[in-house]
Amino acid sequence: GNLLYKSVTGDFDVRARVRVRNAAGSGSPSTAALEWRFAGLQAQDPAGLTGGRFNYVHLGLGADPNGQNRLEWKVTDDDGVTGDSTFDSEAVDAPLDYDLRMVRDGQTFRLYFRASVSTVGLRNAAGFTQIGIGDIEKDANTPARSGGTGPIAFPSTLAVGIMGPYSGPTATLDLQIWIEEIVFITP
Repeated sequence: GNLLYKSVTGDFDVRARVRVRNAAGSGSPSTAALEWRFAGLQAQDPAGLTGGRFNYVHLGLGADPNGQNRLEWKVTDDDGVTGDSTFDSEAVDAPLDYDLRMVRDGQTFRLYFRASVSTVGLRNAAGFTQIGIGDIEKDANTPARSGGTGPIAFPSTLAVGIMGPYSGPTATLDLQIWIEEIVFITP
C-alpha cells in the first residue's frame, strides 16, 4: 500500500480516526480470493521507502478474503535473507468506523483500537483496547523466526503515518477510506 508519513524521532503516540467502505460507500469492502483491503497506521524504517528492505509495524482496518470485517496487525522484519512477517487479525463490527492508535516506547510497540465516537476527541485515550497480540518487541536479542537472524531493531527515526489503500494482487480496488483526523503526540 501507500504511506503518507512524517519523520518522527524517538517515542510517539499516533492516533487516527479511520472509516472504511466499499467504493459505492454503501457497506464493507468486497473481496476476492487472496484479497485483503486495509487502511490505517504504519511505522516504517525509512530505508525501505525507496524499495529494498521493508521493516514496519502496521494496524489496518478493512476486510479479509472472505469478506469479513477485520482489524489486522502486522510486523515485517526484512533482514535481506528471510523477509519474515508476522500478522494476525480479529473480527470487528460494522460499520468500519474506528479510532486506531500506535504507541512506540523504544523498540516496543503497542497497538490499540476503539469504535469511533464523534464526541470523544483523539487526544482522549479512554476506551482504547490493546490488540490481542500484546506488546510487539523489535529487538535484536529476540530469537529468530523461520530460520532468520531475528527481528531487525528499528532506527530512532521512523516514517510514521497513514497507510492505504492496500488491496491484494488484482487491479480492482473496491475501497474508500476516510482519515478524518490524525494526532501525533510525543513525550
